[in-house]
Order: sequence, then C-alpha cells, then structure tokens
Amino acid sequence: KISERLVEIREKYGYTCKRLSDELDKPYAAITKYENGEREVNSEYLVEIAEKFKANHIIGQERFPHSAAACLLKMPAYLLLPHQTVW
Repeated sequence: KISERLVEIREKYGYTCKRLSDELDKPYAAITKYENGEREVNSEYLVEIAEKFKANHIIGQERFPHSAAACLLKMPAYLLLPHQTVW
C-alpha cells in the first residue's frame, strides 16, 4: 500500500508528521490522512516526498528513471508525466 510506504519513508528519516507538514507547508491533517489511507494521495505530494527523501533511490530509481513519483507508485512513469498535445 502506498500509505504504508509513505510512513516507512518518513520514519526512516526520523521525521514526525508535524515536522513533515511544516517543512512541506502541507496541512498536518492531510499528511496523516494520506498515511492512514483515509485520503487518496495525489501525484504532486508523491513527487514532493520523493524529492525530499530521495525516495527514488530507496525504492529503485533504475526501474523508473523518468519520475520519482512513479517509483513510489511502482507504475510506468508515462502515467505521471504531463500530457503533451501533438498538433
């Protein structure tokens, strides 16, 4: 579960939910709901977490080199990249 992965990464670096909410300028309640699985995690938050904790290295950047968030989700990176319109 992604919620369990978020807790694992945060705790590995010794962060509390309060400290993380302060440093990311995110509501404490939102972070706890993400981690409890009460709220769906958006890709923006996943990117912030991946960048903050270098999570792409923790879970294997080589599998998904285009996006740190894709590493967290263990899904193809192209699903998280901005869509481009071809004219």
